Amino acid sequence: MSNIFKKLKNVMNGKMVVALSPKKEKIKKIVKYSFCFGLPLLGAILGSTFGIIEYNKKLNPQNEIIVEVTKDEVNRRVYLISNDNLTIPLSVSLEKKSTIHEQIMDVYNLLKTDSKLQNDYLKGFINKDIKMNKIEVKDNILSLDFSENIFENEFNNTKILEALTMSFLSFDEIDGLEVYINGTKLNDMVSIYIPEVLDENYGINQDFYYTSSLIGKEKQIVFYERKYSNEHSYLVPVTVYCDKEQSINQTFVNATKVSQPVSSLLKNISLYNVLENNQDSEDHQYEITKDGLVDEECVNKELFDLLTLSYDLMGYDSKVSFVVEGEVVAVDGIYQEEDTKVNNIIFNEVKI
Repeated sequence: MSNIFKKLKNVMNGKMVVALSPKKEKIKKIVKYSFCFGLPLLGAILGSTFGIIEYNKKLNPQNEIIVEVTKDEVNRRVYLISNDNLTIPLSVSLEKKSTIHEQIMDVYNLLKTDSKLQNDYLKGFINKDIKMNKIEVKDNILSLDFSENIFENEFNNTKILEALTMSFLSFDEIDGLEVYINGTKLNDMVSIYIPEVLDENYGINQDFYYTSSLIGKEKQIVFYERKYSNEHSYLVPVTVYCDKEQSINQTFVNATKVSQPVSSLLKNISLYNVLENNQDSEDHQYEITKDGLVDEECVNKELFDLLTLSYDLMGYDSKVSFVVEGEVVAVDGIYQEEDTKVNNIIFNEVKI
């Protein structure tokens, strides 16, 4: 588990809000005293520094300070399909373009069969010769019109729709997807059922169940580990069905205990074991054991990231918090109480 999260980092951003770290008050006091007594000293230091710089410029006028200008970038989650038929998200940093249409095209090009992200395990799934006729975003619904049928390839049709839908739902501006082929809606061209608007309810990597087995069950998305080689492991989101409880968090805890078939090679993530199923807990407030703490003070950041990612994939906007023995505890490394973007949680990272 820890090996996976060497690549899973947060740039002080996520989609949930947690309690402030107890270290923050101490920091405020330090800043206060530094402001009162440090300004005169800072002024003296800066004055001396600028004097030295001007003197050196006279001695060596060609010695200029070069400031490197970097392009604005945005983190995206792009979903490809694996050799063993899993839909797997990858974190990639892309140049931020001026229009959403340009940003959509950047992601679309990474879904093609000549994708820069693919390797011997993960593949792009849209024929590289298929062109985009039209892109339209209206009322947060993205409509894509392709020049050819995107199903005419080696990949499972359901997997194609999963990967396509989830890749574009990672945009804040997009809540659903409609697919057209040369002006005709894909729903009218195929025999399989496709919702009029594809969204997070379509699911991802879900097994097929008999209808009778779903009575009283709730659909959730949790993460599993797929170890591909000694060097590579992936976090894989999976839609599962579990017993429905009185609160959302109780139901989610049940979902984390669902095991996948041995043949899938998907392993349960042990960090979920610190979540307790407390009948008295409130929605989105998770009681955890002390094993989920770092330095006996704060919640393990990896656990926070896992829940944040699942909540985002399920379309939950609610805040999450953690409790140990009745006391709300902060998350390690988070000191600000503000909404943050889940796209800035980096996992399964690929650089291009």
